[in-house]
Amino acid sequence: TVPVHIQPGQAYGTAGIALGYGRRNSGPVGKDVGSDAWRLLEKDGENLRFYRTVGGMSPTGGKYSFAQTQTHHSMEGRALVREADLPAYKADPGAGNEMHTKVAEHLESLYDEREFKHHHWGMAIDLSTCTGCANCVIACQAENNIPVVGKEEVQRVHEMHWLRVDRYFTGDEEDPEVVFQPVMCQHCDNAPCENVCPVAATNSSSEGLNQMVYNRCIGTRYCNNNCPYKVRRFNWFNYTEAGTLSGNLRDKAEMTSDLRRLVLNPDVTVRSQGVIEKCSFCIQRIQASKLKAKAENRGIKDEELQTACSQSCPANSIVFGDMNDPGSEISKLMASGRRYNLLEEIYTKPSVHYLTKIRNKKV
Repeated sequence: TVPVHIQPGQAYGTAGIALGYGRRNSGPVGKDVGSDAWRLLEKDGENLRFYRTVGGMSPTGGKYSFAQTQTHHSMEGRALVREADLPAYKADPGAGNEMHTKVAEHLESLYDEREFKHHHWGMAIDLSTCTGCANCVIACQAENNIPVVGKEEVQRVHEMHWLRVDRYFTGDEEDPEVVFQPVMCQHCDNAPCENVCPVAATNSSSEGLNQMVYNRCIGTRYCNNNCPYKVRRFNWFNYTEAGTLSGNLRDKAEMTSDLRRLVLNPDVTVRSQGVIEKCSFCIQRIQASKLKAKAENRGIKDEELQTACSQSCPANSIVFGDMNDPGSEISKLMASGRRYNLLEEIYTKPSVHYLTKIRNKKV
């Protein structure tokens, strides 16, 4: 017996089941999680056949509660992910991104233009190469001491990931195409979150980082409400005192013990209950690169600037660097006709840039 989730693009009369679940002796993390699908496989000579025909599937009438961090999969006509096919891109590198130019003609700001005299950190994400593998999400979680909250908390919309991978379905309803879009704090130059914080806990650095001063934060969550990208996370509980396994909010564990502290990155502050947190562009890594360059009496090399997400991406979809450095990879991508910003019509001036997705439909 397995729970069923209807998935766009799944062929009629077929079902896909993930392998690796239904284990009985894997400890508290994996024991009795899901169902064992290995027994459905048949041998094909020396190999396993990863498909088979069954007599039929019938509903049991039971109910199962899923935990999902994304419950909508349509862009509802909004240009969150912009696409073009390969012939159109070859004819015009800005194909599919016409809105970027049109929006720029009508943007006006109440803010004074900010100047970044030294560094201006930024990120570019290539939607053509992103496969939605979520390596970046796991790397970010490990690097930045982000708590594992468990299924119950996710169902209460209390997830804590600093980085999420949005998935959207586009095209024909009967044969949809899928697109993935990593979204983290956009580190806006005109950040809406900063205006509403009554204690200036969230503010901009001289290098373009939207930063959090944790010991100022009083947990109003005004910033979370005013963020159009919904990337800020609130610590509803003192997760650092909770067990890291199932039932983690009830099974209290002291994270200050020598053994449990080994799972934490000592370069990153551990947050407490009532505090907002979010992507920091791995400020600890930026500082380490700056200190190393200073000790060696040289400038920062472009290749040594890597956030956890950019370092872990197997497709090199995420590029991080100094937008003030004309020779950096991020500066070259900024000049691309494919570059655009998420919700650029509200003129938050994000430091995270996206490159349009180019499809080769003839392959």
